Amino acid sequence: MRNQIKRYELGNNITVEKLKKCEFREGGFMRSVKAPKFTYYQPLIEDIELYVEIGLNDDNTFSFDDSHSVEVVDDNICQPYYPFYNEEKDFPFLNKVIDEYNKTMDCLVCNGILKEKKLENKKNNKLKLVREVK
Repeated sequence: MRNQIKRYELGNNITVEKLKKCEFREGGFMRSVKAPKFTYYQPLIEDIELYVEIGLNDDNTFSFDDSHSVEVVDDNICQPYYPFYNEEKDFPFLNKVIDEYNKTMDCLVCNGILKEKKLENKKNNKLKLVREVK
């Protein structure tokens, strides 16, 4: 059975200093940079990497949506790790990736950057693939 991918939203009282303390770096990675962004990078397992992006809005509030601000990448092909986003896939390596993803994101929860979303049903648990695999 496929492991559950936890969902996250921004924590309370985030500051630029707190982001930097948790190893976020200035600059974006997924879309054109119109507003300041902060990026977190973490290898998960073998060649699979996690990128988290948090934007800083003009009014000094932060923006984050785990469907668009998080990307799990297969470094071998420099593309999103497709099985992570395909809920029909289920195999041991994928489940290890999901476990490492959840652990890494939970560390950001412990540091007050994120908090886990409380979902009412499994349909809301899907992460979307932001960029199509080419």
